[in-house]
Amino acid sequence: MYHVKNDAAPRASLAMQSALQSHLARGARVQMLDSDSGAFLAMARAGMRQATPHIQWFSLLFAKESGRRKFLAALDADPPDAILLTNDQWPKARGFDAASDWPEFMALLTRGYDLNLAGHEGEILWRLYLRRAAQTGFRDVEPNALTSPVRAVQSF
Repeated sequence: MYHVKNDAAPRASLAMQSALQSHLARGARVQMLDSDSGAFLAMARAGMRQATPHIQWFSLLFAKESGRRKFLAALDADPPDAILLTNDQWPKARGFDAASDWPEFMALLTRGYDLNLAGHEGEILWRLYLRRAAQTGFRDVEPNALTSPVRAVQSF
């Protein structure tokens, strides 16, 4: 018999939702990239707005170079308040190499974002990067919260 306690995706979604809600105001723009590990549900429940039409790695993995450049240009032109990534990068195996193997995307992350939270539920890993330049959209942020060490989160 199915029970949600036995399913990692809803548990991961709740943890991501909590992270989003504790660091961003409702309506904040977040670039989420996931396949089926609960980030989209977390975004919806937390009241976040998706920064670009790309919600899955799939569309970027198979995009022509011009499509990938347009994606990065959109993020550069109007930087989201946060970037939420999961290790669900279908059709690739689980991991974060879709990001780490894309130098231009990694440059965007390191130039403007700090890895603030990372969590895991079973085989689902996620990372929340918060924008460091402008803190609009953030609420109750302590002065060093954006540069403090990463806090790992695991929900039960």
